[in-house]
Amino acid sequence: MNRTLLELPREVISDNLFCYLDYGSLCSVAQSCKELRICAHTEQNWKALCYQHWLDVRQSRSKVSWRENFIEWFKTLGRYIEIYPEIKRIWNRIFNSLKERAPLVYKTLMFDDDNNEPSGNILVDGDGFVPTSDRVGSERDLKMLERTLSRSLPEEFRCSYRICNGQNIGNRILLELQKYGMLGMFSVYHYALCEVLLPLHCIMARGSMEGDESSPGASFVYAKTFTEYLGMVATNLENPDLIVEKDGTMLQFFKEPGCEVETYHVKVSVATVLVPEFSQLSRVDPRLMFAYRITMSMDENEDPKYECTLQARHWEIVEYRSETDRHTETVDGPGVIGEFPRIAPGVSFSYASWTPMKTPQGHMEGHFAFVGRHRDDVLQVVCPRFKLRCPEVRNFTFNRGSTTSE
Repeated sequence: MNRTLLELPREVISDNLFCYLDYGSLCSVAQSCKELRICAHTEQNWKALCYQHWLDVRQSRSKVSWRENFIEWFKTLGRYIEIYPEIKRIWNRIFNSLKERAPLVYKTLMFDDDNNEPSGNILVDGDGFVPTSDRVGSERDLKMLERTLSRSLPEEFRCSYRICNGQNIGNRILLELQKYGMLGMFSVYHYALCEVLLPLHCIMARGSMEGDESSPGASFVYAKTFTEYLGMVATNLENPDLIVEKDGTMLQFFKEPGCEVETYHVKVSVATVLVPEFSQLSRVDPRLMFAYRITMSMDENEDPKYECTLQARHWEIVEYRSETDRHTETVDGPGVIGEFPRIAPGVSFSYASWTPMKTPQGHMEGHFAFVGRHRDDVLQVVCPRFKLRCPEVRNFTFNRGSTTSE
């Protein structure tokens, strides 16, 4: 015997039919009649939709019902409903990584936490920092930024700033906070750079000082979309080889898998990074500046007789001019960055340096000359080969065609 829809039990309609409807269809069917409205307003279906679109399992926007909770979410973030869950998942990865590995960086982030934990309030307002009430970007601020820049912002970028409004750095950078940028710190010799995720009001302040750039020049391309780039940030923060110092600062140097070798009980590892600020995308004299961080160490359980002191370095710097053409330059010199470190059981020494290249790909390798405690023999401690490669470059072509390195 055939039965009409309204003759079915409410739980069958709700749990077996309406559970497959999207939020728009569920709202539409609720307007057809009283009976179907009761079925459409079932809590379980709206709870599932809250998780599907907002990743909300705590009914965080309204305790009246899951349907009212969904509506409150939609009122503020409805325009991003198709992209919000993907971007929020990426931000959750970032939050979790920073909270565990770099808690001082985590505390500078401005976002509304589901657990009601404080965020973005590492210093008080009197130190020039924005109040925690501005933890997330507003539509008003995003529209103001678009007017300041005279261009529309990608929806992914807008949605990201509705989730997290950058870092609470204020209008002036204090010395003690210069090293807590979410994108990591970079330091070579006397030069240091820490990349901070700017809040909207800081972007607007900087944007108003920039000139019109209707025809952008050559630039590095790290990702095709903002979401892809944000995902790369999350992946880097999850990387077990991410270098986090004892004081909680993160470094931009990243280790290449397998870039570690032990010779004569001295372990040498390498991490590298491209430095865009010192790279020059010029037709006349293109130059890419690559920085690298060398760490030498000896296991604490080694015999003290293996103690040794670095005396000299030898590098072979190779530029890839074509698939078959390799240009090699050799660099030799005493010590490293003016120092002659002693490596003993439980001792570690790290230093950073850089080298310019005229091609987007190449590699370095070499060795360090150590002498033992009694200076009887010279020990050639190997530094493994490490690759130097830059991301895609837009609006520029390298002409494959004196480097120095510490």
